[in-house]
Amino acid sequence: KQWYQRRVAITAGTDDDYNNTTINVGKESDNENHSVGQSATQTPRDYSFPMDDVIINLIDTPGIGDSRGIEQDKENFDNILSHVSYYKEIHAICILMKPNNSRLTVLFRFCIQELLVHLHRDAIRNIFFCFTNARTNFYAPGDTLPALKKELRDNNIDIELSKQNIFCFDNESFRFLACVENGLKFDEKTKRTYSDSWDIAIKESLRLVNQAKSLTPHKILDTLSLNNARKTILELCKPVAEIAVIIQKNTKRISDHKEIIRLDKKAMKDFSKRLLWSGLDIVRIELGHPRTVCTQGDCVETIAVGADNVKQTNYKQHCHPRCGLPGIPSETVGDSRLQSCAAMDRSVDPIECKECGHSYMLHMHMTYQLIIINKDFVFPEVQEQIKKKEKSTDRDSALIPLL
Repeated sequence: KQWYQRRVAITAGTDDDYNNTTINVGKESDNENHSVGQSATQTPRDYSFPMDDVIINLIDTPGIGDSRGIEQDKENFDNILSHVSYYKEIHAICILMKPNNSRLTVLFRFCIQELLVHLHRDAIRNIFFCFTNARTNFYAPGDTLPALKKELRDNNIDIELSKQNIFCFDNESFRFLACVENGLKFDEKTKRTYSDSWDIAIKESLRLVNQAKSLTPHKILDTLSLNNARKTILELCKPVAEIAVIIQKNTKRISDHKEIIRLDKKAMKDFSKRLLWSGLDIVRIELGHPRTVCTQGDCVETIAVGADNVKQTNYKQHCHPRCGLPGIPSETVGDSRLQSCAAMDRSVDPIECKECGHSYMLHMHMTYQLIIINKDFVFPEVQEQIKKKEKSTDRDSALIPLL
């Protein structure tokens, strides 16, 4: 009869000289590699069997730390994720370990970290640690447990190890049953030993199933989304790094170009200073009200202002700084209404200004004031050359933000 779904090869000593016999049970499958030193399960596969009122779907997956290397591990994980994507939820994730790994070897740490990094954090409550070959450690996790706790603690993984998520088995009773089914003979003492081991394995298996049934299933989509995001990030690492290098190079070139522009501007500024000549210029300030000023020659001054030394008349004598007479046109000399200005002495004839002594007919209103300032000027031909250089520099500066 066919009582086991997987192909398993068992080597057993059958006589007093410990000569070995290889016993094969289960169906032959291309998915299992039984060569010495090779990883057995090649791709994920489902095994379904009824148990009371439920169907147990057991997904057998390739192990971590494949003998063919890390690239094969990555391929195995991709195959596992692709396989479980056909399910909406999963009740338990069983991590099989041996109870005698007392040290945190590189392979041990790699296996734990590589597995947990692919799982969504919500899957933590559905993780079971299953210790095989546990009879030699009195059906307990043995020396592996302290090492496992340290690895989880060092990586800030919030999994509390307890009887709720630790299960200990030994497959020796299965091996014994396979031998019996294939005609090998054993004494009664040996039969009792393996019978007890079988009972313990059955009890522990039922405890695992019942514990899995009591948990809220983990949504497969959460883990798939996490791994899709992780895969996308990993795929983007290289192009992002290349883009970062390009940006860094462009930033350096822009910085160098800015420095050239800065030096050009500084050179133009220094050059302008050496070619300046000092002169006078006029600033016009609107008063907002009329002002009575005198236009007689002694009360005005003619000043050469600007880069071209243009002659400009400045009315320096302010006879009535804030005159209130309305309607008098600005800069109109001798308006008869100026006789009523507060600056005029109407007790004499003809009427003259009390401030400057000149006739009212030499006065006028102004609504602005000219302020004489000192200013540095550049020779016109030099100014034109500098403007051309500035336009070129400004054009380069304007292009920089577009790079």
